[in-house]
Amino acid sequence: DGLVSGDPVYVNFGTIEDFEWLEAEHPGTTQGKICLARYGQIFRGNKADNAAAFGCIGLGIFLDPSTAAQEGTEEENLYPNTFWMDGTAVQRGSLALSDGDPQTANWPSVDHAYRLDEEDRMAYLPTIPVQPFGYTDAEVILRNMAGKKAPEEWQGGIKNLTYLIGGSLTNGGKLEIEVNNKLEEKVSSNVIGVR
Repeated sequence: DGLVSGDPVYVNFGTIEDFEWLEAEHPGTTQGKICLARYGQIFRGNKADNAAAFGCIGLGIFLDPSTAAQEGTEEENLYPNTFWMDGTAVQRGSLALSDGDPQTANWPSVDHAYRLDEEDRMAYLPTIPVQPFGYTDAEVILRNMAGKKAPEEWQGGIKNLTYLIGGSLTNGGKLEIEVNNKLEEKVSSNVIGVR
């Protein structure tokens, strides 16, 4: 659970190298900020872990046309006409830094398995709120950011947009992320199809 409000900072793919470059070139840029990372290069859970380690209070992860719509963002180039994603598509999946149930990290979650206590299992889960979104929403945020231009290799695929490192919004507002996840034990089924 969590609600955070702050200024946005674009962190490219959110790799350790991306954060280290920001810290070297623009010290303190990510401290207390909501970081925006595009999907790709590393696992989404590592993006969240890196963001927290470099002082971000929240993380937005977005699909970028450079990876999600490589043939263009026109309707004929997107699902259902192709497998490329439109601007409202959101990637789903776990952020846990372990496989399976965080209570039995990397082991089967069977009745007789040893279960980690809450403090130990939290080491596998994000410590900051994280929200995924598509490139339509990302464009609205990125177009309203102020700050220095991001390096050329950090530029993404949203048309007619120069990706900025940011640090504030042009209207003086703040970006908010609200996450309402509950740590509850649930039974889920694995559906396996065979031919």
